[in-house]
Amino acid sequence: MARSIFNATLRIDDTGIPVKLYSAVEPRPVSFRLLHEADRVPIRQRMVHPETGDEVPHEATRKGLVLPGGMVVLRDEELAELEPEPTRDIEVLRFVEPSRLNHQWYVRPYYLGPAGEPEDYFALARALAAEGKEGIVRWTMRKKNYRGALRAHDDYLVLISLRSAAEVVAIEALPELSWPTPSDAELKMARQLVEMLESDLDWDQFHDRYAEQVVALAEAKREGRVTRLPIVKPRPVQEVSLADALAASIARLEERGVG
Repeated sequence: MARSIFNATLRIDDTGIPVKLYSAVEPRPVSFRLLHEADRVPIRQRMVHPETGDEVPHEATRKGLVLPGGMVVLRDEELAELEPEPTRDIEVLRFVEPSRLNHQWYVRPYYLGPAGEPEDYFALARALAAEGKEGIVRWTMRKKNYRGALRAHDDYLVLISLRSAAEVVAIEALPELSWPTPSDAELKMARQLVEMLESDLDWDQFHDRYAEQVVALAEAKREGRVTRLPIVKPRPVQEVSLADALAASIARLEERGVG
């Protein structure tokens, strides 16, 4: 059962819709502990002075920001004055076409669930779906300002936090290159390759194989089972033309009965 992480009010002008914010992802990375080799005791990291090697306690540290003209020290009380005012409002600024945002802007997805009377909540979700629009919103959570995209999904509302404009790199920033024009035969084989691989999503392909294998290896060692790791030999890299590479890919797929 998902647990809400933030209670808020979705505000559209003077209309307020009580909502609960739920995380839509749950990262599960493999987390290692660094151990002392001799006795397997977890080691601790320390902050030390780079010249003397002496340990520096946290209360003796300050925050510095590197600027083109040098380092500027900022006090905690100065930074505290810049913190946004706490609020429980998720303010809808406008509604836009979904095409206005692309993958560069998206950071983290959330579910917005109804709180209190759900009529207005589901009315908004269905209206967004019917109009094919998404809302641009802003809110403050845990002393940080956020921007987000509000969408409808299966009669519910979802919220995706967005990056700041300064973080997004425009495609025009890529270096200008002169690309060769593919031949008609190469284009035909590329389309054939796409058609052969077209199918429904296979969610089994989204497993973190590395994390699963690490856990399986650790469990086997704990139980005293012998583990033999496969020897992986790197494939030699061969320079081939685009046409030859496409033809080879199509041949392999045909052998596997794909397409």
